[in-house]
Amino acid sequence: MLTGVVRINPRFENLLPPLTEDEFMSLKRSLIEEGCREPITIWNNWIVDGHNRFNICNDLEIDFEYREMDFDGEDDAIVWMIDNQGARRNLTDGWKIELALKKKEILLAKGREKQKETLKQFSGLPNDSECPVLSFNDRTDDADDSEAFEDKPHSTQATIAADLGWSTGKTAQADYVWKHGDDKIKEKVKRGDASISGAYKEVKKKVQAKEREDVREEIAQKATVMLPSDKFEIICGDIRDVQLDRKFDYIVTDPPYPREYLELWGYLGRRAKEWLKPGGLLIAMSGQSYLPDIYSMLCENLEYYWTAAYLTPGQPTPLRHVNVNTTWKPLLVFRNGDYSGKIFGDVTKSDGNDKSVHHWGQSVSGMSDIIKTFTIEGSAILDPFCGAGTTGVAAVSNNRIFCGIDIDEKNVKVTTGRINEIIGA
Repeated sequence: MLTGVVRINPRFENLLPPLTEDEFMSLKRSLIEEGCREPITIWNNWIVDGHNRFNICNDLEIDFEYREMDFDGEDDAIVWMIDNQGARRNLTDGWKIELALKKKEILLAKGREKQKETLKQFSGLPNDSECPVLSFNDRTDDADDSEAFEDKPHSTQATIAADLGWSTGKTAQADYVWKHGDDKIKEKVKRGDASISGAYKEVKKKVQAKEREDVREEIAQKATVMLPSDKFEIICGDIRDVQLDRKFDYIVTDPPYPREYLELWGYLGRRAKEWLKPGGLLIAMSGQSYLPDIYSMLCENLEYYWTAAYLTPGQPTPLRHVNVNTTWKPLLVFRNGDYSGKIFGDVTKSDGNDKSVHHWGQSVSGMSDIIKTFTIEGSAILDPFCGAGTTGVAAVSNNRIFCGIDIDEKNVKVTTGRINEIIGA
């Protein structure tokens, strides 16, 4: 029997998104034409189902009835609301995953509380004693957590996926977005303005960029307290005007690929002519889109020697502007005068991608293969676009002398730190 005034609990009222205007008007027409056929569900005098019906019926003086429920607390009521109302509403994927994760957290908390109570019973501790929570691996066989999700990612995802009728892959992507995404991207998904997969790609890209910058910052900080080595030198400068007081046996580099950086290839050719010893080689990694222009610019100061292949691992990289999936990059080999060095093969490869310290970075395994394929031990190598120093790490690791140039002071510190770690400075 209802006693007292019916109340509105904001936690309950705001649990689900408000009805759209069309949905609200449709409900209003139904109540006017057919009356309120379904009771307003309450617990502890709070409405737990029927907020919209309650407001419309009161405004229009339409009779309705109450149905009382019995819950142990607000969290139990919320779980019931998610199961009961969530299945009836036309919710976006964003709202579905938010409600599922909210339910999961409530059930996990209930499971942990049951574990604590079980441990207290078996240890003889009083009910109000401090007690550590059992891990799921250490719990007793008598611990009852049947109403809670297991605190294991794959089990949780499988349970949520089953509840929502989703694949575990989609559920994992949604969970990642809700753990790592900001409120802005979550709201986009809840409004239906972004898909789960689209939001996942956006959030993952931001997370990887943050992780990469954290790694760079850590390495750069180490570089500030490390001593330099005569095995290498890293210079902050611009290839267009930086001055060097020595020449090199090889230039091994990976210039930026986008069209706005094309002019740098002209500078690379001119400076390579200046920096290479007679008979020295330039080995430059390139994209495929602007090869005719690049060949032309390099040929103004150097002699074309060969084009080798650098095989990239994993899935092909889609170049959508030309409808090509590529699995390799050209290695452009140019000489400064007659070359009489080692015989080399023209295929190199990487064991795996590595963008951990620079978004354009190559892997150490790939650059090491290039270093070992084209150069000899003890030779001097220059990289005028050294970025985060992967070429330097490969060169020094393979007993070459290295000089790197980069316009970004942070890159200079990152490179210095990485190579100092290799040589134990």
